[in-house]
Amino acid sequence: SAQLTGKVGPTTSTACKRNKIYSVLKYGGAVGSRDIGPAIGSAFTNCVLKNSGSTLYIPPGSYSMSTWQTLSGGSHWALQMDGVITRTGSNGGHMIAIKNAKDFEMYSSNGAGAFPGHGYLARNAGDLRIPRFLRIITSNNWSVHDLIFVDSPESHVIIQEGSKGELYNLVIRGANLGGSDGIDISGTNHRVHDIEVTNRDECVTIKS
Repeated sequence: SAQLTGKVGPTTSTACKRNKIYSVLKYGGAVGSRDIGPAIGSAFTNCVLKNSGSTLYIPPGSYSMSTWQTLSGGSHWALQMDGVITRTGSNGGHMIAIKNAKDFEMYSSNGAGAFPGHGYLARNAGDLRIPRFLRIITSNNWSVHDLIFVDSPESHVIIQEGSKGELYNLVIRGANLGGSDGIDISGTNHRVHDIEVTNRDECVTIKS
């Protein structure tokens, strides 16, 4: 009952999602930005959502993010994250939420894509609105790979329902505290492999 049924992950190749590439630098973003969130949302809403087979591109460089983004819908698209996005906002929720995506891929092409969370600052301040990095909600045929997540204020990656997802080649460095979950996952026919998690709490937790 724990075996996979059929293939998991995107139904088309990464190359098929690069028919059009939309860089956040052309939608209000800049390397060194104090808040890259609005540029991510603008590129997705105005371009990626309207163009199947496209890529939302975050080029190499350092960015801050204080405005969280929910990217809802879209098919045959990718989020190529080659830069480093540091959490600076203090709202709860999730820095990036992917919702109802089909044939989706989130990855770093250079192996340097990372989320530093500075979770210790939120915990030291006693902030109860602590966010997570990434949540994928009711999405099908997707993958997340070759990314680094460091010190989320709480859980790092959450998979909420959906099916045929794949997580691999991820490094997660959590705090030596409870609630520092690496991956919390629910849904049907997902595959998790080649993951490195360092924390005190649950590394990969399967939830019904």
